[in-house]
Amino acid sequence: AQKTLEGFRKQYKDATHNCYAWRIGTERVMEKSGDDGEPSGTAGHPMLHVLQMQKLTNLLAVVTRYFGGIKLGAGGLVRAYAESVSKALDGARIVKNRLVKTGLLKLTYDQYPKMLQFLEREQAVVERTDFTDEVSLALSVPCGEYGAFTARLTDYFAGKVSLAEGETHYAAFAEGAWRS
Repeated sequence: AQKTLEGFRKQYKDATHNCYAWRIGTERVMEKSGDDGEPSGTAGHPMLHVLQMQKLTNLLAVVTRYFGGIKLGAGGLVRAYAESVSKALDGARIVKNRLVKTGLLKLTYDQYPKMLQFLEREQAVVERTDFTDEVSLALSVPCGEYGAFTARLTDYFAGKVSLAEGETHYAAFAEGAWRS
């Protein structure tokens, strides 16, 4: 966040103020804001408050202001900075992250059509498919559903297919569907 903020400051070095607020983390959220020369608490904190109220993390908000000769006063500054962030968020696509576990499936070509039918009903995303002497599917499954998913998979294929467990990572959600 600090490195990105420095980039904004360089890009808009002629601006009067580059005020910011950032929140980073999932379980333990770290946050910081800065007024960049505006009266204390009139820029960064109102921006941070908007991010907190929206429960957003892993983002940096920067509002660049060029002084135009009209003094807004403390209340006007608070409203202007908070409204700038709110309006930017209204037009933004919010992406939620979900903890997923990866797995690798190895199938015969005969099993592949049945696997596609199975996966259509499941909360699993096929990240990669390799066709060699067999079919290999790299999957991501939400961590909380991984155990139940593997049990349904084993049952559906009568134990003839198993999922080799892989790593855990965050995957992005957008509009009700997720992808890693």
